[in-house]
Amino acid sequence: MGLDPRYAIPNNVASGSGMVWANCGATQFHLVFGEEAQVVPGSIGLWYDDLEGLKERILRYEEIGKGEGAEGKERPFESFSIDMDPLSKKESIRIVDRYGNVFYCRQQSSDAAGQNDHTELIRTVRQPILTSTDMQHSHDYQSSDLLKRFAADHESQETDCRGIQHVEFNVPPNTAAKIAEFYDRVFNAPTNLITIPSASSDDSDSATTIDVNVAVVGIGSVNTTTGLTSQSLIFRETSLPLPPYDGHHISLYVGDDMADFAVALKSCMDAGVVWVNPKYEDKVTNLNTAKKWNQFRFKDILDLKTGKQVFELEHEVRSVNHRGWTGLVRR
Repeated sequence: MGLDPRYAIPNNVASGSGMVWANCGATQFHLVFGEEAQVVPGSIGLWYDDLEGLKERILRYEEIGKGEGAEGKERPFESFSIDMDPLSKKESIRIVDRYGNVFYCRQQSSDAAGQNDHTELIRTVRQPILTSTDMQHSHDYQSSDLLKRFAADHESQETDCRGIQHVEFNVPPNTAAKIAEFYDRVFNAPTNLITIPSASSDDSDSATTIDVNVAVVGIGSVNTTTGLTSQSLIFRETSLPLPPYDGHHISLYVGDDMADFAVALKSCMDAGVVWVNPKYEDKVTNLNTAKKWNQFRFKDILDLKTGKQVFELEHEVRSVNHRGWTGLVRR
């Protein structure tokens, strides 16, 4: 990944304050400073053209524990495993960071699933990354040893990680269908409800089959041949206890223009879910303020029949006029 030069503010990086954007292809991670690390209760899927570079970097730390390593650098993850993906028959890498976030890194060619359409944004655009040239041309950047460490040492503006392919959340039992209905009706998103038989043992030592419902919400472009979308949100039911919501969020763009954005806002207002996060400046409660900030927020996913919250997840919903979108440059 690479640091976004728009948010690589040396004082913030040095003091651990504010926010940093870490970019990978067209997508990015919003890294917000806080006293407690945020942990996604599920997993994050990352897309690579090739895993060799990632494997090489990870294996450097194979003999390094949690403390200082041989190179004087702290090991940046808790554990990893290299496995064979049963579907693609290619290697996949599972990484658990030091806070408990789980990442699945999978190899997938740029034209996977027959998507050769040059207009498919997730495959044809990128966010800017901080480079060694940026460091040379900015006195502020040069004052930061951390930025020097993380600036890309090339000008290709290509990151090894090509993007976020999916984010999966563990959700309470009997909520997946309601979550799918919410995204279908409020965002007109393609959704699918999958039932997976799962075996567990009860106190009588006999195996009991339990069906696990999984809601898949499609995001991005839809492949007209396969019906697959370029990205997805996955909500997997579990009977295991879930941790309290810690404020982690997702950010997504809607539509092709401001009219599409306005429709999404109206749908969320009609559902009564538009929400103001007191931590941030964007206090959006209507269309006028949404146009000012080119985004709005909500965090309650509802059972639309009862109006009750079934899952809590902050969404930062942006229009294509948002300044983060203008940083996208076609390859």
